[in-house]
Amino acid sequence: MRILIIDDHPLFREVLRQYVEDSYPDARIFEAGSVQEAMAVLVEYAGFGLITLDVSLPEMDGIAGLALIRAMLPVIPVMMMSGVNDTNMAHLAMIDKTAYIAKLEAEGVYQILLSPRRFGKSLLLSSLWYYVTP
Repeated sequence: MRILIIDDHPLFREVLRQYVEDSYPDARIFEAGSVQEAMAVLVEYAGFGLITLDVSLPEMDGIAGLALIRAMLPVIPVMMMSGVNDTNMAHLAMIDKTAYIAKLEAEGVYQILLSPRRFGKSLLLSSLWYYVTP
């Protein structure tokens, strides 16, 4: 499975990448520091199974970025992440069937990314859809 991490903070991308690689050794991880970089990756490569998207990006916010991603890949699972716990953003994400997790709520990230160690690797996407289905 290919996973794209979109976040403007290199350290956060590296930490998230490490968690994903530890949980899914066969996954191919791509990183982008902006929506523009991400779009170039999505055009060049196919077959992504998951995108993580920071809500607060400098050149284009995650909501506008999500719209671009949805225009290209309407059904790909997206996990939106933010440095703040914003209930309005969480509701918007639910409408789009997109997971929303505050980066500060590490337990939510761990539940989605690390639970496959306990329950099997196929749990990542089913966990993601569990989080985004009201």
